Amino acid sequence: MDLHNNAVLEKISFFIADMTLVFGFRYCRDWREIDLLGSPVDLEFGNVTNLRITQASDYDVRSAGTLEGIIREIQSEESRFIVDVGDVKCEFNAQSVALRMR
Repeated sequence: MDLHNNAVLEKISFFIADMTLVFGFRYCRDWREIDLLGSPVDLEFGNVTNLRITQASDYDVRSAGTLEGIIREIQSEESRFIVDVGDVKCEFNAQSVALRMR
């Protein structure tokens, strides 16, 4: 599933009770049909700690709708992630990651 070219980021949600961070996308195999035929997809990280979200000082909403990249660094029982969605960057530790179609 190509979340860079064939998806648009719609939301970033953090659920405090279960320490889950969710990036919600609208995905379609043909990027030209995302608005009409796109399906909701969640990239969900579990047991999140040390969450830090930064926004560019010259933030532009048009730059924050694309998944630019995910960096994963393994640190003992959990991994350190850096998720870049254009003008917004999320850094955190997580013990699990899942991709879910809604």
